[in-house]
Amino acid sequence: MTYYYYTEEDVREEIDILLKENAAIQASLGTDSTAQERKEADDKWKVIAAKIKTLDIKFYRERIMPQDK
Repeated sequence: MTYYYYTEEDVREEIDILLKENAAIQASLGTDSTAQERKEADDKWKVIAAKIKTLDIKFYRERIMPQDK
């Protein structure tokens, strides 16, 4: 199985953008965040992770969700 993240610049850039998007979402959470805000952040992460999975399944399985093999 090929790692597109390490061999395809376009895929790497797209995954990096998605990871930065998630980082911004997580960084906006604080100790005063409500359960609803945390759930919304988690739901957004699941959408982002699914996009990453379609771009590079091996990267997803080994770096994003290793328990999801």
